[in-house]
Amino acid sequence: MPTIDELKDALEHIKYEVDMINGLSAKLGSGALGNDDVLKNACLESMAIHLRSLESFLQMGQANKSDDVYARLYATSYVAPPKDATNDLAREYANKCVAHQTTKRAHNMPFRWQAWLSEIKVAYDIWRNSISFGSSGKFNTDPGELNPPPASVAISGGPLNIGASAMVSTGSVTST
Repeated sequence: MPTIDELKDALEHIKYEVDMINGLSAKLGSGALGNDDVLKNACLESMAIHLRSLESFLQMGQANKSDDVYARLYATSYVAPPKDATNDLAREYANKCVAHQTTKRAHNMPFRWQAWLSEIKVAYDIWRNSISFGSSGKFNTDPGELNPPPASVAISGGPLNIGASAMVSTGSVTST
């Protein structure tokens, strides 16, 4: 089990996840990525990785390994809300299309990151509100607010389809 000092240090990593999700959400929602297919794919894949990491932190009920850090170590009263099955496809995208090489990777699998982010935000807000930060609490670093996904999204994260030639079109990577 991590020490209190290790938990304090780990909050910087949680803050990084939150900052990356917020920044990527803003970029994907703004259309600022233009026509750069590689950059769009990199941002979608990065979003999948950071959402997956934050969800794992929030959902883990106990450590798998002695150095694992998870939400209940900060607030023993925290209970993660149940996962929304409607976002299982987004989780599968993160696992099958980004984190692992699998035969499913080449299939048209949509990545609906906005709904997954909304679900994770609920759990994150419950967790964050159950901790005392600052001088009154034992944790000085507040990892910050997790922003909701933008109302309109330029890149929704359609199917990632790796083929001989891939191009992004209206937020989707399609084989040509």
